Amino acid sequence: YNLEPLNTVLDHPGYAIPRPEDCVRLISEVGSPRIKMLLDVYHVQMEQGNVIETIRQYRDYLGYIHIADVPGRHQPGTGEINYPQIAQTLRDVGYSGTIGLECWPDGDLSQAMQAFRQVFG
Repeated sequence: YNLEPLNTVLDHPGYAIPRPEDCVRLISEVGSPRIKMLLDVYHVQMEQGNVIETIRQYRDYLGYIHIADVPGRHQPGTGEINYPQIAQTLRDVGYSGTIGLECWPDGDLSQAMQAFRQVFG
């Protein structure tokens, strides 16, 4: 199971678990090895920034990764996030789980998938 922190800045005002540290605190309190964090790079960037340090700090809690760029929640390469560095950091911390593209394509879907595969393929 994966618990996802969602940004309260734009998309989910009032959400109870807006930051990865909140998510990890709850996961730790539950104490089950079956619960991990779904780290959505878009939400982390929107809520607090510093995505790379967040990945490093919470590497042991990562269960699933969502990808979308900021602003606009489009595919990698359309915004401010350095996705090649994100991909390298995930490799550096030993993450071998699923990375999902959860975006609204800027252009057609095949272009969005190609941009995703270029970075994470």
